Amino acid sequence: MWCAPTGFLLDSRVKFARGHRTPGPADRFGGRPWQAGPVTSVDWNDDGVTIAGLWTYAWAAKRRPFLHPVRTPAGHVLTVDAPDDHPWHHGLWFAIKYVDDDNFWEEMAPYGVVRHLAAPSITERTDGSVTLTGDLHWTRPDRETVAIEEQRRITHVPIGDDAYAIDLDTTLVPTADVRLDRTEFTTWGGYGG
Repeated sequence: MWCAPTGFLLDSRVKFARGHRTPGPADRFGGRPWQAGPVTSVDWNDDGVTIAGLWTYAWAAKRRPFLHPVRTPAGHVLTVDAPDDHPWHHGLWFAIKYVDDDNFWEEMAPYGVVRHLAAPSITERTDGSVTLTGDLHWTRPDRETVAIEEQRRITHVPIGDDAYAIDLDTTLVPTADVRLDRTEFTTWGGYGG
């Protein structure tokens, strides 16, 4: 996700290619070796759901939901959760830096949180695609005031035996007038989602 001066790109598609894979450190995620399963396999745990054995959506995360690990079809893990230099980065996630002046990006007090109201619903289709749909609240740092109501849809799209896409569709509805903003321009550009 990225922020352009004229608006936000809210739909993205990522394609991963299959390659040779040998067991390695990535096998520690999920507590078992990675295995290619049926494209429509859906496995629930206490705070997340794993789709096709390829990616896990941590829908019940305390600060914001995210995808991690995200694997290639060959099993290589592409995401990192909370690296030492950016502990607020959690795998693949969506955020807007500022809603008004409230920070929804970094997890340094005070900051806002994004949470699902309930576990996402799952729709499995005969083409092998799987869609997770859920309602979320963007809650300000006071942990009471909802700034934005969101409907999020994440779809696993099989492209072939060696590739898949993750589509993110999100609708943001503010509960009152809000200003969505990003960081100031730096040598890396501005970022916001």
